[in-house]
Amino acid sequence: MMLVCCPSHLVLAAVASAGPTPDVDELEGLMNRLTPAVTIERLVADAGFDSAHNHQLLREEHGILSTIP
Repeated sequence: MMLVCCPSHLVLAAVASAGPTPDVDELEGLMNRLTPAVTIERLVADAGFDSAHNHQLLREEHGILSTIP
């Protein structure tokens, strides 16, 4: 799983796993891999990340607006 800056295609964080895993449980670990020098204003993710916990994590702990359909 990767967190990528769309305009530059720069990989901001990545987590490798051995096989298919539910994305909903992986967002917090991915966010913890970000360097403090990176500022994210908006995050768009696929429906696999959709949960109240993930929206709250992004909004309250990281100050990020989230769009997860």
